[in-house]
Amino acid sequence: MTTINPYTASLVSISPVQRSLTVASPAAAFTQQVVEQQAALIFNQPLPSQRLAEFGQLLGRAASLTRLAGSLRNSTGCDDPLASRQVQSGNSEAVTGQARDYAKTRSFGVSVFEVARSQQVRSDTINANNAHSFSGSSASFRLTRGGESFDITVDLEGAETNEDVLHNIAASLRSTAGVSVDALVELDEATGGAFISLTSRETGVDAAFELQDLDGSSLLAELSISTDQGADPAAGQGGVARSARDAQYAVDGGEVQTSGSNCVGLFDGAVTLQLQAVGQDPVTISVGADVEGLATRIESFLDEREQMIGFFAGSQATAATGFAGALQRRERSIAAVLADAGISRDAEGTLAVDGDQLREALASNPQGAYSLISRGLAGGVQQDAKQFVDTYLRETTDPDRPVNGPALQALQQAHNQQQLSLLFDPVVNMGIQATQTPQGRRLLSRLPLAPTGLLVRRVA
Repeated sequence: MTTINPYTASLVSISPVQRSLTVASPAAAFTQQVVEQQAALIFNQPLPSQRLAEFGQLLGRAASLTRLAGSLRNSTGCDDPLASRQVQSGNSEAVTGQARDYAKTRSFGVSVFEVARSQQVRSDTINANNAHSFSGSSASFRLTRGGESFDITVDLEGAETNEDVLHNIAASLRSTAGVSVDALVELDEATGGAFISLTSRETGVDAAFELQDLDGSSLLAELSISTDQGADPAAGQGGVARSARDAQYAVDGGEVQTSGSNCVGLFDGAVTLQLQAVGQDPVTISVGADVEGLATRIESFLDEREQMIGFFAGSQATAATGFAGALQRRERSIAAVLADAGISRDAEGTLAVDGDQLREALASNPQGAYSLISRGLAGGVQQDAKQFVDTYLRETTDPDRPVNGPALQALQQAHNQQQLSLLFDPVVNMGIQATQTPQGRRLLSRLPLAPTGLLVRRVA
């Protein structure tokens, strides 16, 4: 990519090797020198440094506010704020959940009879530091899970203590691909005891596993690592410390459902629940609009908008103060709607937002309340911004010094010949083809594109 000055004569004939050029927004990355050069070219006169700063900031902030308004109002694109769903649980200790975008709003009851859990088997507690007494240089055992068997060999020759043997068992399990069983050696420093626990990585009956010694080995038997007997952890006795179990639940008193996982999908996957605890009573689940997300979006926009109004109202430019006034008039026109949602101004004109009242309004009528607020606050921002740009440039440009536009004419000619594609900032793009209407040509003659951002890209 080649970055060049679009207002020099060299732009009239762009060579084939110059594939594209980019002019950054003044609010983003202009250097002082570039701003001075562009302003001088646009207005055929140098501007004082204070005027230059205002020139870039006003147009840049107008563009920023327009984008913020578009984000608040976007209810049909990929970032539709009304699409998000929030799941509320009457007992979050028992059931929580989430829902896909556009999921149907509804309420239903969930009864949890069992939660799914994984199998865990442990060994006897043995003295960690004692020399081990297991015979042979190695021992083998088989782990069977879901109809698949894994033969595992444990090195004994390199082990000196009981703790070494337990760690070697754990290492052998970890190095066996696909076994899906975790091994953990636990030590009790107070007593010097140690034991190993084997836990399935997945919950449910189908994830349970069985163990057996192989080739005359008695390693598992000597450690009481057995799936055939119950463990007594308090007595340091090995065996099954926790049996695998499926979750059991019912929706709205219907048929009892089972799941190997505590994460269950309902309504063709539109709602996903996490079953966390057995409850005596059904848990009410409500699926609705993401009230918190909507409220946060409105609050963020209000905060940014308030700062923008203050900035424009404090400007020396008549067009800027007029822009601030237009934004305030739109707010006053829906004051009653805003007040019902907890948005108001005090006697001194300071914006106040009652977050609880805003959320209550959105919860009672998400689409209605959000649409009224977003349309009322953001609906006219783009139109007001376009009017501001046109007025501000008329105010800034000296009528006795016509705008210098040779480079612009070259760009327009190249565009007409389909050599270039011009993409404009939202503030400048008035929804018209600039080269096809008098209004568009007048706007371009006043603003040769650079102040609010232009990307000129070669198409052919």
